[in-house]
Amino acid sequence: MSGHEYTVEFRIFSATLDRAEITRELGLQPCQVRLEGDPVPGSTRGRLHKGMWAYDGGDERIYWQSLSDGLTFILDKLWPHREAIAKYRARGRLIW
Repeated sequence: MSGHEYTVEFRIFSATLDRAEITRELGLQPCQVRLEGDPVPGSTRGRLHKGMWAYDGGDERIYWQSLSDGLTFILDKLWPHREAIAKYRARGRLIW
């Protein structure tokens, strides 16, 4: 046990983000959504250049003692949707 805690999210960034489309197509509720032009969190002047849809696998934030356990948990939930997710790669950026 490392004494560390981890959070894990899968994120889709895109200038043409349609949060309703992603949520509907994947059938997954995002843990957070940011739209292009929204204020940068923690900034008083900056604006986001791209939208973001993020998924962490639960209804509330989960803290993991093991990063690999967190990644496995999210990946297990996303794996059935991998083909639908792959199409967003052409329009945006997919990151963990």
